[in-house]
Amino acid sequence: MKTKVLFSICARGGSKGLPNKNISSFMGHPLIGISIKQALESKFCDDIFVSTDSIEIAKIAKDYGAKFISLRPKELSNDHASKFDVWRHHLNEIENYMKIKFDYFFDLDCTCPLRVKGDIDNMISSFLDLNKDYDGLITVCNSRKIS
Repeated sequence: MKTKVLFSICARGGSKGLPNKNISSFMGHPLIGISIKQALESKFCDDIFVSTDSIEIAKIAKDYGAKFISLRPKELSNDHASKFDVWRHHLNEIENYMKIKFDYFFDLDCTCPLRVKGDIDNMISSFLDLNKDYDGLITVCNSRKIS
């Protein structure tokens, strides 16, 4: 039986630091569009859904090939909402809608548009090879704050 892999992109509309950052243009595409295109290029992608509180973000996401079910609840769309709670809500919503269970759930941040082709597949391949020992994976890099 084939492993079912779900890609999720969480894109809140209420960014305060950089308003509308998730739909801001970068390299000719909105940030969310870049992440969707990258996910769709993955050999592992069975489905990609977007979690958002913004109709505009949902429309752009659908135009780029992602699926969307409904707007995220207000309690999961504020500065204090836990990303884990957003993930849990999103996965439950998708599995109830699709009437299937996914084996793996990978969240791709819109604000990481510099992934190169193969990054996502290499990450998932590594994770699946190690899966006997781990139940989660997060990618990180050094950050620097610009004054």
